[in-house]
Amino acid sequence: MRQAMGSGRKVVLGLALIALLSLLVVPGFSLAQNLVTIPSYVRSPAQLSQWFNSEFKYEAEIPDRWQSAEETAEVKKGDCEDFAVLAKAALEGMNIPIDILVINFKGLPGKAHAVCIFKSGDFYSIISNQQLIPTHAATIEAAMDEQYPDWESITFTTEKREELKFVSRTNSASPSAYLKVNTLGR
Repeated sequence: MRQAMGSGRKVVLGLALIALLSLLVVPGFSLAQNLVTIPSYVRSPAQLSQWFNSEFKYEAEIPDRWQSAEETAEVKKGDCEDFAVLAKAALEGMNIPIDILVINFKGLPGKAHAVCIFKSGDFYSIISNQQLIPTHAATIEAAMDEQYPDWESITFTTEKREELKFVSRTNSASPSAYLKVNTLGR
């Protein structure tokens, strides 16, 4: 009797292991895609941007609140940081390392913009709201200079608003020549 119960458990564990392994080899499947319910045809940053543009609405929130990737995918609307959080989840599901940046601008205290940035080949690309913006920049700071020339500081953050690193300009006459970087810990 005891031996029969032991072999029954082995069969159940074996079937569970096979089911788990089958999830790992199904093309286009990832845990992030499964949790966030990203359509299977979204397999690249360009397709992600197309999905955002076809099915989502930009809507500013007052007061501002960072939605989870799951919330944004469900309600199909959000503002800059909501799209950045969803883009991060989707691109990480495609095994693309990505950062969320919060950009502060010169002369606009209290106004900020959140984007996702990732390396695409030799250069960085940005997802800003629903748009994919390729750059000709090999560094994050150069990408900021190219797309947001009036940036004053950028904060690397998590989807839960945990600050990881802060970069600020210390000389506005030569924007990228003097950068002050503070790593805030992880």
